[in-house]
Amino acid sequence: MEVLPDCPDSRQGTGWGRAGRTLRAIHAIHAIPSIRAIRAGRALFARGTVTRVGWSFTWSSLRPLTKALNNPVVWWPGGSLIDIPAKREAHMPSSTRTIPVLALLFAGLLLLPTTLTTGPVSTTESQGDALRQVAVVVETLSSSLDGGSGGISIGPDGSIYVADFGQMLNGSGTPGTRVFVVTPEGESRVFAEGFQGASGNELGPDGILYQSNIAGGFISKVHPDGTNERWVSEGLRAPVGIVMDGAGDLIVANCGSNTLQRVSPDGTSVQFVSSALLACPNGITMDTHGVFYVANFANGDVIRVTPEGEASRLATIPGNNNGHLVYHEGVLFVVARSAHQIYRVGLEGEVELLAGSGDQGLDDGPADQATFSYPNDIGVSPDGRYLYVNDVADLDSRGTLLAPMVVRRIRIGA
Repeated sequence: MEVLPDCPDSRQGTGWGRAGRTLRAIHAIHAIPSIRAIRAGRALFARGTVTRVGWSFTWSSLRPLTKALNNPVVWWPGGSLIDIPAKREAHMPSSTRTIPVLALLFAGLLLLPTTLTTGPVSTTESQGDALRQVAVVVETLSSSLDGGSGGISIGPDGSIYVADFGQMLNGSGTPGTRVFVVTPEGESRVFAEGFQGASGNELGPDGILYQSNIAGGFISKVHPDGTNERWVSEGLRAPVGIVMDGAGDLIVANCGSNTLQRVSPDGTSVQFVSSALLACPNGITMDTHGVFYVANFANGDVIRVTPEGEASRLATIPGNNNGHLVYHEGVLFVVARSAHQIYRVGLEGEVELLAGSGDQGLDDGPADQATFSYPNDIGVSPDGRYLYVNDVADLDSRGTLLAPMVVRRIRIGA
C-alpha cells in the first residue's frame, strides 16, 4: 500500500499552507469536535475490499487535536466512522490507487459526513415503520468447554450446537470427538460423541445435525437423541463448513481439495465447484436467492458462488485468516479469526467492522471495546437478537491451540 507522506508545517511557505487553511475552513464550517475523519483523508472502497489512503497532520495549529489521531479510520457510505486499530493495518490489502492529496482534500468538502460515529457500533432495527439504533454489545455466555473450537449451529429453540475440533489446529493432538449443546442461558452438556475432528455442521429442518469430521474425511448424521452414524465420505477431503440448500442438498466446503461438494439426501456425492479462488474453504452460508458465500481459511477472501457454480471474489476481510460466516437479513457476518474481530459484509461487497478492538482477549462490553480470541464459527439466534461465536479460552494461544473454548454472544437486536 502506498501511503501519502506527512504534510509539512503550514508555516514553511509550501503549497501545503493553502491546503491547511482549506482544512481549517472545513473544520470550522462543519463544527467538527474531532478531526478523526480527516486523519484518513478519506477511505476508499475497491469492490469488496477495505482500502485506506491517509496521512498525519503536523501543523502546530492542530496540535491540540493530535490525541484524536491515534488510529486509522475507515469511512463507510452512510456517514459513519469505524476505527481500525493501527496494529491491524499490516493486514489490510496491499494494493490501492494513489490519489493526489489536493484532490482528496477538496473531495472532503463534498463527502465529509454530517454524522460522525466514533463510539460503540450500532445496528439499525425496524419496528413497524420506525427505525432505531441498537448498540452492539458482546457478552460471554458459557463457561469453558473442554474441546477445541469447531462449528456452531443454532436450533429452532435457541440451542447452540458446538463442535469439538480437537485441541490443536495442526493435527498434532487428538481429534475432537464430541459435540456440545449450550442453552440460551449458557448451560452446557455433551450432546453426541464418536467423531473424528468435529468441524463445521448444519442442523436440518428434520432435527438431524450434519457434522463434518475433518480428520476422518466424512459427514456424520446426528439424530435428535444424540445417536451418531457415519454417513458420507465420497469426494470429501478435510470437510469443514456445511450448508443445506432449498432442495435439501448439502454443500460442503472441502478445505483439503479447495472444492465444494454437493451431497444429495440419498447420499450421492458429486463435485459442485472447483476454483482457484477457494483457499481452504472453511465456512459456507446461503442467501435467500440460493447464492452461496464461502469464507477462506488460508486468506481473507469471501467468495460468492452462484447456484450454477460460478465463483467470484466478493470481499477481503482483514487478518488474512477467516473463520466461518453466516447470512442474516441481507448481510453476511464474517469471522476474522486472526484479527480477533467480527465483520459485517454487504452482498455488494461492502465491509464494515461490527465488533472487536483487534486485541486478543475475552473482554465483554461495547463492540469497539470488546475483545475476541481466535473466534471460529458464528450463528444467529432464532429471534435475530444475538450472534453466537466460539472463542479460544486459553489466551496464550497463538492460533494453533484451540482448547478450551467458550461461547460468546453479540447483541445485534433489541
